[in-house]
Amino acid sequence: MNSKDEFYNLTKIFFDFTFDLKNFIFENKLPPDFSIGDFMIIFYVYFYGNVKMSEISKKMHLTKSAITTIIDKLEVKKVVYRERSKKDRRVVYIKLSETGFKLCEEGLENLKRLYLRGKEVLSTEEFDLINHVIFKLSKGLKEDEVL
Repeated sequence: MNSKDEFYNLTKIFFDFTFDLKNFIFENKLPPDFSIGDFMIIFYVYFYGNVKMSEISKKMHLTKSAITTIIDKLEVKKVVYRERSKKDRRVVYIKLSETGFKLCEEGLENLKRLYLRGKEVLSTEEFDLINHVIFKLSKGLKEDEVL
């Protein structure tokens, strides 16, 4: 297999894994119109707390108007809500609703099952290697100014 085919196959596996992971985390309980981007935003808010719209825009590499549209849809789905800063009314924070918080908690429980299953089927060395590679790739992406 040449390097172009290897790259193509690895990329396809990554995208399939991303969708499969979303479905695994939420056990296909999400509405059909709930996108990977929606999924990323609610977990971003879950992990980083109350975040500004501008932070989400920067993290997702989307315009503020695009993020506004996504947040509008997430509000309709009742997973997030907006709250204006008491110090500066121009600043809008995005917060998880109780529904959004529960969705993330359920998702993390499912991820924990995947984690524990991985520890069962992989050797200690394989499991440690996966953790090391994921950490190293994540660190490398953060250091790459192009991304």
